[in-house]
Amino acid sequence: MITMNAIKNYAITFKALLYADLIVFKKEILNKIIDNAIVVVINLLVMGFILQRFGLQSNFGLMMVGGLIPMTLLFYAYPFVFTTVGDIEGPRTISYYLTLPIPSGLILLKNACSIALQGFMLIATIIPLAKLVLGSQLDLTAISWGWLLIMSALSSFFFGVFSLWVISMIKNMSMLSSVFSRFIFPLWMLGGFQFSWQSIHLTYPWFSYIALLNPFIYTTEGIRASIIGQEEFLPFWSCVVAIIFFTVCFWCITYKRLKKRLDFV
Repeated sequence: MITMNAIKNYAITFKALLYADLIVFKKEILNKIIDNAIVVVINLLVMGFILQRFGLQSNFGLMMVGGLIPMTLLFYAYPFVFTTVGDIEGPRTISYYLTLPIPSGLILLKNACSIALQGFMLIATIIPLAKLVLGSQLDLTAISWGWLLIMSALSSFFFGVFSLWVISMIKNMSMLSSVFSRFIFPLWMLGGFQFSWQSIHLTYPWFSYIALLNPFIYTTEGIRASIIGQEEFLPFWSCVVAIIFFTVCFWCITYKRLKKRLDFV
């Protein structure tokens, strides 16, 4: 039976490990913000202005803001997959953490939380950048800040868990490109980063229902509902429930697979 004192010690260790990750991230955060800012600004300039000359809708730049937030989370989390798979195949420093006096599942949870917190800090810069680029197209008073905070937090943690799931699916470094092509790229391209669910539903109803099996669609739809308004997107609270559901599913699969692979108890 786990005592309250044991739980307290677990919490202290968990906090210390998470804090150590954030200390490392602090040294890199400026470069990360600059890198992400370049990607965000160029995307908004192209989608919000240049492509409008070729018939793109006038509000497409605003639509892209809702896609850039989860896209940032996804592509920030993916490099973690490279380093972790390389570590598992090589020095296996993760084995040291698994020997600490803390349940091994909490080590995995710490990794997911670390990725989530770092990603959350990066996406906090996107709305100011979008306002700077899009100007009056982005009405800050129309944003539901509470919804945006909830959806950003849930999406950040989802992609943290998702990155662990990707790690659990990769047997060795040679499979990285295959996993990207077979899983991540399709989920990304069909996840509503560049279109809304309603636009697909009006054009290809049959495909729109298949798209509901893609967890990414709920992050983009939920964030757009927060920024633009609920009318044209999937119900916000349905997106919340769906993201929580997919997060739990990915976590259960990940824990089972990594427990077997890393041989922890």
